[in-house]
Amino acid sequence: MNIQRKLSNGTMWADTKEFTDKYIDGALAKEAEAKLFIRSPKREFLVSKAEILDYLASGKTLKYGDDWYAELRDADAAKWQPKLRTAQAMTRCECGHDVPAGTAMSSSRGTCCPGCYDRMSD
Repeated sequence: MNIQRKLSNGTMWADTKEFTDKYIDGALAKEAEAKLFIRSPKREFLVSKAEILDYLASGKTLKYGDDWYAELRDADAAKWQPKLRTAQAMTRCECGHDVPAGTAMSSSRGTCCPGCYDRMSD
């Protein structure tokens, strides 16, 4: 198990080799704090280090502090999680081709793809 924390840029993760226990203790403190304020019969709170590690091994992230980027994850489980890709909006040009919406060009004879631009412009 390779525990990582999110860096303050919000997109990169760093290993927590020598400070792993510190971050797990922070996650336990956040769970204890949440237990005081969240009253939900569906919410299971994590109360031990083993539960935290099992939760992270499932591929989920867990808060360890108050900062917006303060999250932990298991790097080994994260690489097996599917990457979500957003569907790209497509548009049909007057040249007859379908292209991503941001690449459609305007010519004297209407919209066209970049490949047909020279043919359709005067």
